[in-house]
Amino acid sequence: MADISKPLRIVLHLGAHKTATTYIQDKLAANVDRLAGHGITYLPLAAMRQQLTGPIARGESPGEALRALIAASGDRLVLSDENLLRPPRQIVRKPALYTSLAERVRPMVAALQGRDLTVAMALRSYDEMLPSLYCELIRHRPFVRWETTAAALRPEAVSWRPVIERLLSIVPEESLVLWDFGRFGELEPQVFELLLGRRLDLAGSDAPVRESLSGKAVAALAALEGTLDGEEIRRLVPAVTRILPRGDRYPAFQPFDPATRATLKARYLADLEEIRRGFPRVRWLGG
Repeated sequence: MADISKPLRIVLHLGAHKTATTYIQDKLAANVDRLAGHGITYLPLAAMRQQLTGPIARGESPGEALRALIAASGDRLVLSDENLLRPPRQIVRKPALYTSLAERVRPMVAALQGRDLTVAMALRSYDEMLPSLYCELIRHRPFVRWETTAAALRPEAVSWRPVIERLLSIVPEESLVLWDFGRFGELEPQVFELLLGRRLDLAGSDAPVRESLSGKAVAALAALEGTLDGEEIRRLVPAVTRILPRGDRYPAFQPFDPATRATLKARYLADLEEIRRGFPRVRWLGG
């Protein structure tokens, strides 16, 4: 357990995947020195994975690393890594989201027992998140067609409610703050205020924005099956993405027809309402 004698507020940002998590992390990393001047310590992602997420994934306790980090921190410590929930390749293997989140989140929360801890997380509509997760998967793993991924994932069965139930078996309701990623454009100032405990003018990040793949790019990659193996196709993803970038000319990859998209969106909104009713002490940004 981390030393609790030092007053400190800790915010643990869990993502989720494809909810502007990298954007948030890059912006915080670009302002590390400015944040430190306000007593806010942010652990950049590479260091987070080396010191905390990686050891937890190997079954090691994060306690010692957290004690050292807390000793060197200001009055507020911000930690962010969506892979505490599980990497994308493990998300799409089962017909549910984040079924194993407790394996990584629980050791982290246990090591912070007794601390003033806030856990923050965005939720995204299924019709948008699942295609984005697939695009992230084929960037990092041997190429497989969407149809293969969808057969294992079963989009019609995906729901955020059991994810939140699993998370609330680890943290109390009043410690959890959620927001709808679909409103991130308007909620971004509130998200950063939640993480930092105050409103600050932050410099933008120079890190490149990693857009989702275009439908044309995914189709071009799929057309290489039978000529190249999955790993060879994966290596071509950056080049194909540059040639067929997502944008007005080449819309984002979207495998769902309009009727299915509408069904998935409606179920997402219904799930959000169920989560609000079922867990009334969970806080929502934007009301």
